[in-house]
Amino acid sequence: MSTRPKAVKRFSRWKRIRHRLEAVLLLPAVWVIPFFPYQTVRRIGRCVGWLSYWFLGGQRRIALANLDVAFGDARTRSEKARIARASFQSFGATMLGLFWSVRLTRATAKQFVDVPDNSLQLLRDCLARGRGIIFVMMHYSDWELLGLTLGLHEIPITVVVKRMRNPVMERIFVRLRSQSGHHVVSGSHAMIRMLKTLKHAGSAALLIDQHVGVHSGGTWCDFFGLPVLTCSTVGQLELLSGAAIVTSVAHPLPDGRIRIDCQELSYRPSGNDQADIQTISQRCLEFCETVIRDRPEHWLWSYKRWKTRPHQELGRYPVYSRQHVV
Repeated sequence: MSTRPKAVKRFSRWKRIRHRLEAVLLLPAVWVIPFFPYQTVRRIGRCVGWLSYWFLGGQRRIALANLDVAFGDARTRSEKARIARASFQSFGATMLGLFWSVRLTRATAKQFVDVPDNSLQLLRDCLARGRGIIFVMMHYSDWELLGLTLGLHEIPITVVVKRMRNPVMERIFVRLRSQSGHHVVSGSHAMIRMLKTLKHAGSAALLIDQHVGVHSGGTWCDFFGLPVLTCSTVGQLELLSGAAIVTSVAHPLPDGRIRIDCQELSYRPSGNDQADIQTISQRCLEFCETVIRDRPEHWLWSYKRWKTRPHQELGRYPVYSRQHVV
């Protein structure tokens, strides 16, 4: 009886030490990277991503398994490997670019980001209605630069993120992601914070391409031909606030820049709230699938998107998936 508490205490102490070590390794990158030119940082990030593809075998296998789910025999094994490598490289460039972003201003952003007038006008028109905007985003291309740029254009956003296991690293990333005026929230009160923001004609954003459990507001939607648990918060917020739903994506350009594309997802409620939430959630996920199918190498394939399946049989689901238990 006396040994069990000691084991828990030792584990807890080790976890705190590990978290501090991770932060110590990260902080030099946060300090040093801003001294380099932006394009150099992105090239370094792509190199880091390339190395990660070869050394992180578990993540590589997840990416390839996901590509099997999404494309089946429509893509060859070598094509899937190429897409997976490029995905790792895109992620590496995005993360190192976030560390560089302390130098980002509205003037410098013009060198790296194309913000079409029609996208900005759409956002102004939506905000002018006085009911706010719900941004639907995804882990595609440089989504971090996309979010920061919107803030620089005086569109502060309440951004929902998943909590990190390391609270020290979480504080670093919250500071980086909020530097252009955003409010980064997570946890059980995120829904309330977003709703308050929308009620005051502000903007909220969700990355909706991640797995969300049923008890966290997830609903079953079709994604690449398979049911997956996905975020239903967009539909809930729209029905409660009447806010505009705007899909926003960072399209990569040949010269290394990105172009921000914003489109309103118009929806007329039917009066059946549950059906409306389901329909909106499905349409948001269809937006993601359309973008990914066009240029799959820019999506984050190493994430366990098909983590849960609704039945016991594996079928087309990847080997890492587990049956949903009510």
